Amino acid sequence: MVNAVPTRDAVEFRWRVAFFGAIAWFVCQRRVHVDWTNLGDGPAGRIAELALASDVADYVRFRAVCRPWRRCSPDPRAGAGLDGRFLPRQWIMLDKALTGARRYPFLNISTGECIWVDIPELPEHILLAVTPEGLLLLLHEPTLVVHLLNPLTGKLTGFPPLTSLLTSEQQLSRRCGDRIGERFTVTGAGLVVHRSMLAITSVHPMLLAVAEPSCESWTVVEDGFITSTATFGGQFYCTNDSGVMMLDTTGSDQQPPRLRVVVDRSRALIFFNAMEHGLHLMDNGGELMLVHRIAFLNMNDMSFKRKYGVSRVDLNAGILIPVKSFNGRAVFMGMRGAVSISAETFPSVTADTLYMSIGWDAKREMDRYISFHSDYRVVAFGLDALRSVNFGCLEFQSKRVQGCS
Repeated sequence: MVNAVPTRDAVEFRWRVAFFGAIAWFVCQRRVHVDWTNLGDGPAGRIAELALASDVADYVRFRAVCRPWRRCSPDPRAGAGLDGRFLPRQWIMLDKALTGARRYPFLNISTGECIWVDIPELPEHILLAVTPEGLLLLLHEPTLVVHLLNPLTGKLTGFPPLTSLLTSEQQLSRRCGDRIGERFTVTGAGLVVHRSMLAITSVHPMLLAVAEPSCESWTVVEDGFITSTATFGGQFYCTNDSGVMMLDTTGSDQQPPRLRVVVDRSRALIFFNAMEHGLHLMDNGGELMLVHRIAFLNMNDMSFKRKYGVSRVDLNAGILIPVKSFNGRAVFMGMRGAVSISAETFPSVTADTLYMSIGWDAKREMDRYISFHSDYRVVAFGLDALRSVNFGCLEFQSKRVQGCS
């Protein structure tokens, strides 16, 4: 079982909650009647600000208490765009096969808190991907309309249908009754927050496409192979044959978004190519980093082996700088993404360790792994490693609790 140590911010917020709870207890003991629902916009609004600064889940819990408290705090489901204040950035969805059709476990990778979330939208949609911002990318099969769901606030944001992105083979399959959600493979998704723009990558068809909620169709930015994606600092990054790229959205309305090189392959301090190497971008506690996987032939026994290296992406200098550790963090990496967690928050994981999913590289092959440097190690983990995360999960139905309109 993975144990969690609360962070400083979480401890401070819990002390605030304990303080207000102590006041409430004192009032009850003195039999003094206080109408907590009528705190006034000033005090209640300040508490709402503190709750949102702590975590969007705490903010949603605050608003669920009563109608007056909701009136003094902004509605996270209002507006057509995607407000960056209410994104569940630190929450990840655990194995979706663990529970029934509607309730799913989510883990806060900063505090270690685990909650159960009721998601009534999932039975009507196909889950295509989970974005680094904690949003669920859903496909409504009958209309092929794409939605982004914030699992904590319940906000469902619509995007154009996938119709214009389908290959002729997929269009034919749909006419024959096949489900497109099972054939359209999304390998990455993320937001450019200030534009409320969604970017998705796919291998079938092979493309990078973007859209905003107000768009009628998707715009194809790149029709080549994208090896990995990540969001960092509100921007969307990816890797391809040219190197590390950033999605540039600074053009005019007449100029569509384009990929801009931030680390040219020729200037990288490590060599890589998409055919022989695997690349995985990730946000490692506030640093954009790249895990570099190389498969090579061992001439002694004619067997294939793998070795790994880690580099920090220097956006200012436009280079990759090899590093020897994850700065005391642990990284869980799968086929399509990676999650970085603090070894201080989760003491049962080992710092500066790369945990590989055994669904990708079988455990029996672990003896073939060689790291570039000796200061971090590579180990395997199965789904049970995340399934065992249990911190006394709380049932969390966000603001969708009946009677909290």
